[in-house]
Amino acid sequence: MNRTFSVFILCFSFTHGIAQITQTERFEIPIQNGENYEIIPAGENGLFLYQRVKDQSNANNTVWKVVRLDASFDIQWVKLYALSSDYELVDHYYNDDRGHLLFNNFSSKNRNLELVSWDLSGEIVRIPIRNYIPFNYFDFTATQDAAVIAGYFNYRPVVILYNFKDRVPRVLPGIFNEKSTIAEIKINGNQTFDVTLAGKTIDKKYTLFINTFDFNGNLVKKVELDTDRTKSLLFGRTQQMDASAQLVAGVYGRFNSEYSRG
Repeated sequence: MNRTFSVFILCFSFTHGIAQITQTERFEIPIQNGENYEIIPAGENGLFLYQRVKDQSNANNTVWKVVRLDASFDIQWVKLYALSSDYELVDHYYNDDRGHLLFNNFSSKNRNLELVSWDLSGEIVRIPIRNYIPFNYFDFTATQDAAVIAGYFNYRPVVILYNFKDRVPRVLPGIFNEKSTIAEIKINGNQTFDVTLAGKTIDKKYTLFINTFDFNGNLVKKVELDTDRTKSLLFGRTQQMDASAQLVAGVYGRFNSEYSRG
């Protein structure tokens, strides 16, 4: 049975004090065999659609179809990328005018990752990432120069930095030993990125640890947020304001409680 997949933009106009919703653009794709498209928003550059399709010529491969639409929902290009069926898609990401699909090999003999990356012109780059740690995936982010991939191994956080120039995976220092959870990975505008962890201090207070690294894997700074014993910092997001200031917002609970209080 064929279905229709619709992507649409709504804009809001106000006439005589009454809000009216007007549908301005629409893009429809007939879908067969229940194979849906996923969306990667690209801001002012429009969006990307991607879909897994069958490789009729090779049963051992999976073909991924990527479509770029501009902000007016006009098709700019359509690309196909074949990948071994041993790889499964784990996440997608968009940053620095590039879209990314991250794949993980779930076979027992191969723990490697693969990043499929493309720019706005449609040039696709395949980036194999060697991996020797069978971690459970959590999140990833990427820039023009590197990918940062986070997960858990033996219930401890592990973060891998993969620089596209030297193509050497690096396990970031000072994170695996922490008995904590990953709250956020955030790219800053000054060639650094933050790995925010939530965990307990030596004196058993639950708080946030902000680890800032450069893209060579060097620890630039580590901040442990101070809190009194009546409040546990449960979760937070960071925002770099300038070279010397950083904003952190999140939620807290009572001491040793996992439930938010404010």
